[in-house]
Amino acid sequence: MRHGQTDWNVARRIQGSTDTELNARGHWQAQRLAERLAAESFSHVICSDARRAQQTLAPLAARNELSVALEPRLRERRYGIFEGQVLEELTAGPNAGPVARLRRRDPDFAPDGGETLHQVTTRAVAALAPALVSGASVLVVTHGAVLDCLYRHFTGLSLRAPRPVEMLNAALNEVHWHGRAFSVARWADDGHLLDEAAA
Repeated sequence: MRHGQTDWNVARRIQGSTDTELNARGHWQAQRLAERLAAESFSHVICSDARRAQQTLAPLAARNELSVALEPRLRERRYGIFEGQVLEELTAGPNAGPVARLRRRDPDFAPDGGETLHQVTTRAVAALAPALVSGASVLVVTHGAVLDCLYRHFTGLSLRAPRPVEMLNAALNEVHWHGRAFSVARWADDGHLLDEAAA
C-alpha cells in the first residue's frame, strides 16, 4: 500500500526523498487501514523508512504487535531539483525540456540530482524479491512512484506506457506469486475509506 495523505499530496507538490509527514486525513486513513487489516496476519512487514510510510503503518503495527523491517530501498523516487515543486508550474522556462521527459515517462531520464525509473524498479524489486517469492504473506508500505514501478514489474507493462491504474493514498493492492509469475488480484482498493468525506 501507499502511505496516507500528506499536505504535499494535497498541494500536488513533488515529495520524492523529502521526508514529509502525514496530515490529519492521512492519520485518519492510517487508523482505518489498521481496522481493516486487524484480523490479518503477515509473515513479513516491510516499510519504507520515510516518516510518512512509518506513520501509515504505526496504528496497525501497534494494534497487532508487528515486527517491522524498515527498508531504505522502498523510499520514493528521488526527483532532485523538482522536489518541492508543483509539476504543472514547471512546464515553461528552463525546466520545460526535463519536465517533458518526466511526463512522457522516459525510463532513462533522471532529473538533476534524481534517479531514473529503471533505478527505482531495480532497487524496489531487489528489496522485496526474497520475501515476495517465499510463499509467505507480505505487507509492504511504500510510495506512489515505487508502486507504479512494482505494478509494471508484476504485470510486464513497459515503464514507458501510460499509467493504467491509480496509486491512491492508503489503498490496498494485492499481488499473488504463482511460482513463475505474479498476478494482480486487486488494486487501489479503498473500500475502508468510503466515508472519508466525513473525516
